[in-house]
Amino acid sequence: MSNDNKKKIEPWRIIIFIIAVAFILFMWIKKDIAKIYATMPQEQILPMIVTTIAVSLLKVGGLTVAILLIKWVVGKIVGKTDKTNVKKEKIQVKLFISAIAKFLLGVVLVGVLLFLPAGDFGYTNGWLLMGILFIPMFIAGIVMLFKNPDLLKKRLNAKERQKEQNLVIKLSGLMFIAGFIVAGLGYRFSWYMLPWWAVIVGAVLFLIAYILYAEVLRENTYLSRTIEVQENQKVIDTGLYGIVRHPMYSVTLLLFLSMPIVLGSLYAFGIFLMYPILISVRIKKEEEFLEKELTGYIEYTQKVKYRLIPFIW
Repeated sequence: MSNDNKKKIEPWRIIIFIIAVAFILFMWIKKDIAKIYATMPQEQILPMIVTTIAVSLLKVGGLTVAILLIKWVVGKIVGKTDKTNVKKEKIQVKLFISAIAKFLLGVVLVGVLLFLPAGDFGYTNGWLLMGILFIPMFIAGIVMLFKNPDLLKKRLNAKERQKEQNLVIKLSGLMFIAGFIVAGLGYRFSWYMLPWWAVIVGAVLFLIAYILYAEVLRENTYLSRTIEVQENQKVIDTGLYGIVRHPMYSVTLLLFLSMPIVLGSLYAFGIFLMYPILISVRIKKEEEFLEKELTGYIEYTQKVKYRLIPFIW
């Protein structure tokens, strides 16, 4: 569902922005990476590189907040910023602080759930997952902050009003906790670990899913983490929405099922197989709601037959 009046972000602009950020980040940390390769043991290289990148991203985040604050203060002192822009920039700063706080909380929680059961920081698969999960997430958050702050605000809102859907979200949270802990324990006690070629395939699938996730966000500016119909919301049936009715759930299915593969844990993969069941329950309830509340959705379901996976369901 989207609104024609909302300005969409052109894909080439996002790609150029990501390349520019990646280049600046590389130039910033290339000396540190060279030093890591020269001085660190082989098993500590990847964790240290991921840590270095994460610290650099936090510096970028802090610099962004500082720039926004300076811009607002200077505009207020000089008097060239009208009240509307002042209010907008205040909201933008608050939104960024909220986003970065939740981002850091996510980093800490995932780190604890992976490395505490693992028993040490040498769990390379854990560092790999954190790198491909949080680095693109940070970049995407910065893009949304400046290009579409309303969408970022909606993505940060996870307060589900419906009791049944709230239960689905809680069960999904338990799935993540159990899966990450089991993966860490598998490393610690040398349970069966997937070969590295499978881990690499999982990482590639994860990154592909991230790209598709960005495309869904671009196509649908009304995406929300809660089930709701927003003002002037319309049905969209082009792009990925012309293939399946819930491309966001399709993408998260690929994202989440590739996570335990990146972690190298077959046992965690078994736990994450709960997700297709949980998401199918959510989709059925969501469609019942949309058929009642969103004009044109019934016709859309007749045009696009598949909910989640093409030719299957």
